[in-house]
Amino acid sequence: MFHHVVTINRGSGTKLAVFLALTVTLSLATWAHIRLGDSALHQVVFGVMVVTVGYRTVKLLGKLISDKRMGSKLRQLVRIGHITLLAAYGLWLIDVFACPSLRAVRHAIGLPFAWLFELHGWWHILTAIGVYIAMVVGEFLHEVNRGQVLEPEDGYLDILKGPNLREKQSGGKGRELKTD
Repeated sequence: MFHHVVTINRGSGTKLAVFLALTVTLSLATWAHIRLGDSALHQVVFGVMVVTVGYRTVKLLGKLISDKRMGSKLRQLVRIGHITLLAAYGLWLIDVFACPSLRAVRHAIGLPFAWLFELHGWWHILTAIGVYIAMVVGEFLHEVNRGQVLEPEDGYLDILKGPNLREKQSGGKGRELKTD
């Protein structure tokens, strides 16, 4: 996803250079994380990548999505994704600093409600939702999907299924494309 939004509309040479730079950088960050046992660098790299993807996606939506209704709905979805990722990060921070207290609460409450206080687990769930939203929006940024139109009856769930191959024609009406 990071590579996609950073290199969209770039030549193959740029895409290869960014790929190699990412491979080296992420490999070094992973090696440092494992070797040093400190997760700070790993967290900073992840955070920078998430913020970069979010920023670039918002910028690209304005430039690449021609259908106004589709662009508006995708921007709203991006906001939902950002809020979800921020909530995940907030829960993760609480878990980092309050883990012993949360463990005591979980023990006192017992199952089945103890899982509500498994904030690290909620971090994974909310991050997965936020990343899924980002990936679906990223699919609409691919050149073959940019002409998609959103019908008035289409909602968020329709968009979250991914591009539905309704392409805008010169007359403004959508048409179904075969996917065989």
